[in-house]
Amino acid sequence: MRRFGTDPGTDTPLLFRWAVANLAVGNRDAHAKNLSLLRSADGSVRVAPAYDVVCTMAYKNLDTVLPLSFAGALHVSQLHPSVLRKAARAFGMTPALAKELVADVCDRIDATRDDALHAVERLAGPHAVLTSIGVVVEATTAETRRRLLG
Repeated sequence: MRRFGTDPGTDTPLLFRWAVANLAVGNRDAHAKNLSLLRSADGSVRVAPAYDVVCTMAYKNLDTVLPLSFAGALHVSQLHPSVLRKAARAFGMTPALAKELVADVCDRIDATRDDALHAVERLAGPHAVLTSIGVVVEATTAETRRRLLG
């Protein structure tokens, strides 16, 4: 984004939020192919809205390795505040801003998780996997917060 984006000051924190959100919701399928840039008619280049975000950790026997390293960490167990400081530098932001963004992402997931699951249940009907997703997202969000913020 810093090299080709029209507004890296806005889009770089969005990419950071995307990375943290994928950690927090238990998406271990967050590959670079799940990121896109949009070029508008005026030539501006911006990060596309998030897509293909799935709580893969709710399913048994799927890989738990992070598909993209988070400042060198390939497993959630490797996350800690020093990794967050390293990630902040990689994204060109201060550690204080990175902490603020992690807390905000986790707060937003916690605040909307149950409503999102209920909305899916209203559309698709009840399913045991929805309960599993709720439990996993609650746990992985808490773990992401604890590991990155200390």
